[in-house]
Amino acid sequence: MIGILGLQGNFLEHQQTLKLAGADSMLVKSVEDLKKVNALIIPGGESTTFSILLERTGLAKAIKQRVKNAMPVLATCAGAIVASSEIIEPKGAKPLSLIDITTKRNAFGRQRESFEAKVKRGEASFNAKFIRAPAIERTGQGVKIIAQLDGKPVWVESGKIIVVTFHTELDGNPIVHKRLLEIIG
Repeated sequence: MIGILGLQGNFLEHQQTLKLAGADSMLVKSVEDLKKVNALIIPGGESTTFSILLERTGLAKAIKQRVKNAMPVLATCAGAIVASSEIIEPKGAKPLSLIDITTKRNAFGRQRESFEAKVKRGEASFNAKFIRAPAIERTGQGVKIIAQLDGKPVWVESGKIIVVTFHTELDGNPIVHKRLLEIIG
């Protein structure tokens, strides 16, 4: 069972993409919900709001503990900011430090500068939607760069943590969700 953080953001789109990938999911809104899942998706949304709600619900501490115990996580867009170890100009967002990366909010531009681009992963390429997307400014030791755009990492992995700065749930292509399923085994 894959949990999708259902506090705000694009959680319904992730449910639809997981269904395409052949996986069951449930929304996670409490620590009790988190106990029922084998993996977690932190969706796009608003990183400051996520930080506030994660603290208020007790999920911040619970997620960190589950990750220490090897729970796989997929974090997309704002989720990438929340999952990072450091945020440039955090403006209220508090990182969970699930992966050793530094992120910068809205690095590819504001809402009106949103765009779609071809991203290459190995020999294959796929379309990715960048909506107020963060940039990964630094990757720590053990963080693998899976895909880049204009020399910037847009998909990184470390252990059982996957971080993408784009909205993989909006294009009907479950490539990143299938990678999460591979990690789960």
